Amino acid sequence: YPAAVFSHVVFGDVVFGDVVFGDVVFGDVVFSDAASLIHGRVFVIDVDQMDHALDVLDQVEGAADGQYRRVQVVSRSGSTAWAYAYGEGLVLTPIADGSWLGHNGQAQPPPLGYGHRMPITPDTKSWTWVLERACLDCGFDAADMEAHDVADAVRKQASTWTRLLAQPRVRDRPNDDQWSALEYGCHVRDVFRLFDLRLGRMLDEHEPRFANWDQDVTAVEDRYDEQDPAVVAVELRDAAEQFAERLSGVFGDQWSRVGLRSDGAVFTVESFALYLIHDPVHHVHDVEAGNESLAR
Repeated sequence: YPAAVFSHVVFGDVVFGDVVFGDVVFGDVVFSDAASLIHGRVFVIDVDQMDHALDVLDQVEGAADGQYRRVQVVSRSGSTAWAYAYGEGLVLTPIADGSWLGHNGQAQPPPLGYGHRMPITPDTKSWTWVLERACLDCGFDAADMEAHDVADAVRKQASTWTRLLAQPRVRDRPNDDQWSALEYGCHVRDVFRLFDLRLGRMLDEHEPRFANWDQDVTAVEDRYDEQDPAVVAVELRDAAEQFAERLSGVFGDQWSRVGLRSDGAVFTVESFALYLIHDPVHHVHDVEAGNESLAR
């Protein structure tokens, strides 16, 4: 559909549901209250062209096998949007990691707009060791922090990232295998969002098991490098505050509640909070080291 119909695009949002394979060309989605997340973008349609645009979209989606229908969904950020959900008639195969790009190892090209970027080497390390010993790269030591201090530390991190995202070369990568400050900022924002969701589940459910999140696929699919740094800064602050507010309400035995990662790692709310704060701290170090390289 002509791009002029869209007034702007909101990147990096998610809704609940599952990505499945039910067609020889495209992936399908099933919206639900499942723990899995569907990463996507919200296209805001010009109000004067709304009715016509929706009519065209209904015709296009309705012509495909699967009896797709337009449904209203609410994203994790609180946005209400139209989406097209699978109806019936196809044999569906779940895509375990929720990534259509990575389905069955297909070497699909990244979305338009990311072609000038080389995808960085995926980070496959398990960082749970930061709960046991200091990180020699960034200096973070979990032994020096109490879990109940993490909420304030998250708020301070939000201020630091606001500064980093306002720098002139925020979009520049120091090398082909390291994210720009903007890309790191998008990642930190999404980490805060994801950990807030997982913390909520740990407090409300008995030993919830978390679906895998591929941060590198998300960076490509959500076009981190094309997002607006000023918008990302606001979204990061909001996500940090939401997580900090939820964590501030934890008390007593709640610190011992358990959550299970898909790779088998087991967290209590206490260790979960300490594990979380290392991520933004470490990436501040990454960005500042990258800035030094860019200044040479």
